[in-house]
Amino acid sequence: MVKKISGYFTLSVLFLLFFATSVRAQFPSPVKWQVSAVAIEPDVYEIRFHAKMDPGFTIYSHDLPDDIGPVPTSIIINKSSDIELISKVGFTGKKEVSYDEIFQAELAKFKKEVTFSQRVKLLKDKVTVSGSYEAQACNEHTCYPPDGADFQLQLTRKPVPREDTLGIGKAGTDSVAEERILAEEVRIEGVEDTLRSGIAFNWQHTNKTCVQDHEAGGGGIWLVFVLGFLGGLIALLTPCVFPMIPLTVSYFTKGGKDKGQGVKQASLYGISIILIYVLLGLAITLIFGADALNILSTSAFFNLLFFVIFILFALSFFGLFEITLPASWANKTDQLSGKGGFIGIFFMAFTLALVSFSCTGPIIGSLLVQAATDQGPSIGVFKVKPIMGMLGFSLALALPFTLFALFPQWLKSLPKSGGWLGKVKVILGLLELAFAFKFLSVVDLTQNWGILRWELFMGIWVVLFMITGFYAIGIFSRTATPKVIKAFGLACIFFALYLIKATVTYTPVALLSGLAPSTHYNFFNPAVHEIADTRDFEEALALAKEQGKPVMIDFTGFGCVNCREMEEQVWTDPVVQKLMDEFVIVSLYVDDRAPLPESEQYVSAASGKLKKIRTVGNKWTDFEIRHFKKASQPYYVLIDTGMNVLTNPVGYVDKEEYTAFLKCGLEEFKRNH
Repeated sequence: MVKKISGYFTLSVLFLLFFATSVRAQFPSPVKWQVSAVAIEPDVYEIRFHAKMDPGFTIYSHDLPDDIGPVPTSIIINKSSDIELISKVGFTGKKEVSYDEIFQAELAKFKKEVTFSQRVKLLKDKVTVSGSYEAQACNEHTCYPPDGADFQLQLTRKPVPREDTLGIGKAGTDSVAEERILAEEVRIEGVEDTLRSGIAFNWQHTNKTCVQDHEAGGGGIWLVFVLGFLGGLIALLTPCVFPMIPLTVSYFTKGGKDKGQGVKQASLYGISIILIYVLLGLAITLIFGADALNILSTSAFFNLLFFVIFILFALSFFGLFEITLPASWANKTDQLSGKGGFIGIFFMAFTLALVSFSCTGPIIGSLLVQAATDQGPSIGVFKVKPIMGMLGFSLALALPFTLFALFPQWLKSLPKSGGWLGKVKVILGLLELAFAFKFLSVVDLTQNWGILRWELFMGIWVVLFMITGFYAIGIFSRTATPKVIKAFGLACIFFALYLIKATVTYTPVALLSGLAPSTHYNFFNPAVHEIADTRDFEEALALAKEQGKPVMIDFTGFGCVNCREMEEQVWTDPVVQKLMDEFVIVSLYVDDRAPLPESEQYVSAASGKLKKIRTVGNKWTDFEIRHFKKASQPYYVLIDTGMNVLTNPVGYVDKEEYTAFLKCGLEEFKRNH
């Protein structure tokens, strides 16, 4: 028996997908923190973390079970030989426990404000207490990414305490206790930017005439449009949309006063479909914003979340449950569609969008996730890729309704609805499974797990496309299948065979740029290595001095789609390869989560606020922002060993432009050296 997920749970999943990733840097956090320390005894302090939430926002409790799902509030005091933690994290505030529709569990939250606390005992007269705090803020519609900061307090043993009382909630309770405290309160103070590197780039002699200044990460716009169009064509073949074509077209061609009016109404219907989905794309661009998308494309948390969501999409296509919107929405829009003129036709189209959501939702979601997490150009606050994706999707969805109204005799050529429509959903589910592993691959790379390497990833795709192909041509089913689906099945089988060859020969597959890991990330073939000479900037300078070469800095990321496209479609060109051999190449991965040694960690304000640089990826992100005022990838910079920038840096460009960029840098290097 097919189970239905309630409309509101589905909405929660979609809000989690689209709104939880609202990471626009210009928006202030809905949680304001204040850290202080209060002396309880001469050598005991209570560190207090006061969080004040904006109206309507809540944060999850610090003591949630690990397997629930949401991000609990995190209070961390770093271990030190100078202090001793003598209590668990407690709180003062009203904890509300209620059933959460998103995670289908009883969860504890705090509204308005709450003070978390933890006591430490000083083992020396003067000590430095440091740590971090983090919380995820949510309201009814939006969940912000977990946000917080580091703190540092200088504490001193007090000679004599005075008596006073303060109510302190114990961990996991709302109890009140009396404690002896000192009146003096020590508050957190700002930490100066303590970058230790004295590196400075010289732009005075940069050749700015042969290469235009570029914004990084602007590629693939028309590819997203094409993918959206293909997604719309696939959506037409689902059981939620296909049967609606003859019914809707018949309504327009027979219901109007004449054929011309019917065609006009059908055209307005198609325009309304396009308008609805493009507006959805615009909304997504406002939510994601025109910046900070690197957090999405490289974050282990969000990529793991997207992996789970794609698995859910696949399971819904397999029939384990249905993703539906509230029935009241469709009923309301159906009533409004009875009005005349454009308004009525618009709401007819809106009704189609709602009732077909169980089939189109996963396709739209997959497209928007890929487009929104992929870096690209913006027009003001609007990102172009999600809009282009929705334009392509809606155009493919709208065309049949308009064309069949113009040429109603074509309806006779359509295959009859039948069991093959269900087969389309299963095929889509298998494809969703394949694409899910793209996000798991990003997590594997950024977290340095070393599990989902080239051979395993490609093997999974080979198996899934083989199954898809055999299923589409009817090996596992007796249902009559249209020839176009059988042809698609054969294409999947041939594609799987091609992937087998590419896997064993370690040949990059252009179609999988940004989806599959690089060929050098493999189990069995150490001879296949990355093009870069090193991943360390200082080492690159040393190599360049030794070899008498210029340096190419490659700001990249494990989860950067455009970076993989450049490497597998541009860097592999023989002319480009020959030019790149003239450089020492250093690839700086901004999403490398490997921790820096404690002696190399520092505090930076390059991003606009003080941030502790803890990981290798943090270091190179800070390096790019500090010296080049960029935070996007790919981004390529050519320099000599004297730190002179040879020509304007570039981002995602075509083969010809990239070739010109390398030639310009080499000519400038030879001219000066």
